[in-house]
Amino acid sequence: MNPIWESIRLSVCRQCIDGDSSGACRLPAGELCTLEVFFPSVLSTIASVPTWSVEKQIEAMRSTVCSQCPEQGQDGACQKRKALECALDRYYPLVLEKVHSMKTFVE
Repeated sequence: MNPIWESIRLSVCRQCIDGDSSGACRLPAGELCTLEVFFPSVLSTIASVPTWSVEKQIEAMRSTVCSQCPEQGQDGACQKRKALECALDRYYPLVLEKVHSMKTFVE
């Protein structure tokens, strides 16, 4: 397992409304967590933005990661994001904070 993902799972996923207190996901069968599905792209996006500005990071995430997601329409609108049902969108600031704290990743 990716050690960065494991760290995210143990910290961010424990806070997720779709998880349990141990970091295990409780999404309904057949529904996938966007944070987990797109995690490699999330890490690439975080690494590609030269600033830790949350606004710039979210902008980059929306243009690179969300554009890959089947939930987002061609116009950039996302019903899951609008309904606050997208874990990636909901917890991205926590992910940024966690990744930033992992000095081996950011150096």
